Amino acid sequence: MNKKLFAITSALLLTSVTPALAETRVEFRSAAFFPMEHRFRSIYGTVGADYELQVTQSNPCNCFEVWANFTWYPKSGSRCGNTNITVINGSFGIDYMWQFCNCFNFYAGIGPIFGAVFVENKFSNCSSNNGCNRKDDSEWAGAVGGIIKTGIIYYVTCCLFLDLFVDYFYEPAFFKHRTADVGGFRTGLGIGLAF
Repeated sequence: MNKKLFAITSALLLTSVTPALAETRVEFRSAAFFPMEHRFRSIYGTVGADYELQVTQSNPCNCFEVWANFTWYPKSGSRCGNTNITVINGSFGIDYMWQFCNCFNFYAGIGPIFGAVFVENKFSNCSSNNGCNRKDDSEWAGAVGGIIKTGIIYYVTCCLFLDLFVDYFYEPAFFKHRTADVGGFRTGLGIGLAF
């Protein structure tokens, strides 16, 4: 799966060297992540911090853009002891951009999302009295889903911009004995450079 993700992302980034694509935007995004699955929320909480890097290419001939996004979501929780989850995602897709003036642009987009989920459980507080006779363990899962994006870009200068965004993604993670949705809503602010 990692080789396929690398090949697709490389192909998208290589399109940036074609003269038909006028603007490249690179941004760092930080978001509040709200998981949708009840079990996920009960273990790791209702909100967490998500960190992202996004590259977008625009085309001067039309309003469509292509983008690639990489995210990292680490979170600690409690389930008969301590548990840590790390979700690493890569996604790409297409946006449609509406320009309201030189400073404001609105966009909406869609694309697939691919990820890896790492879970580490430490059952140090477990005893047979509380019904939790488990040993420390860790597991990982692959995840595949889809993402819908929207946001407003504000150009502070011709090169510096802010991106206020909201994303929704559905992303089932396929563990050995179960499937869990690690998707949800994320909303936040990005800051980046356009060139």
